[in-house]
Amino acid sequence: MRRLPWYIAASGAVAMLAGTTLAQPVNDLCSGALPADCNTVIFGSTVGATTDSEFVGCDTGISSPGVWYVIDGTGGSVIVDTCGSGTNYDSKLHAFHGDCSNAVCVRGNDDDPNCGVSSRIEFGTIAGDQYLLLVSGFGGQTGSFELNIACEAVFEDCNGNGVPDDEDIANGTSTDCNGNDI
Repeated sequence: MRRLPWYIAASGAVAMLAGTTLAQPVNDLCSGALPADCNTVIFGSTVGATTDSEFVGCDTGISSPGVWYVIDGTGGSVIVDTCGSGTNYDSKLHAFHGDCSNAVCVRGNDDDPNCGVSSRIEFGTIAGDQYLLLVSGFGGQTGSFELNIACEAVFEDCNGNGVPDDEDIANGTSTDCNGNDI
């Protein structure tokens, strides 16, 4: 990663501080969203990112720099959280349906009651549709995060008993009630 120099000068007693700052993450902008898969853990950082003020958050506002991921809908629910030990700041999560030019917020969270100052969202998806995930922070905070993504299994269940049709048929507990050969 390329490092850029930065300098701070203080008024009064002359003080000069020299150091480095990280370049913007590649997924800083929505257009650079990195692909994410179901049932994975992603370690990342919002340090060096910018605030995405052009997007309207739901359930919680967007007030800190963030980074973007994109996941395809499965037709089931997706659960995303930053509750793991790899998250070291007060994080927020936002999920949007659509692409960057017409993203509609479907869920947002700041401080899930089971995660302290980390966040958790769950939302239903449409199979094959694109969902954007924004990991940001509260009150200007940035840091490292552990992003956990889990997707509910989607299966045919024509009799509504919670067991996939192919298992019902194999076990002899049901016939092919919807006529789709599974």
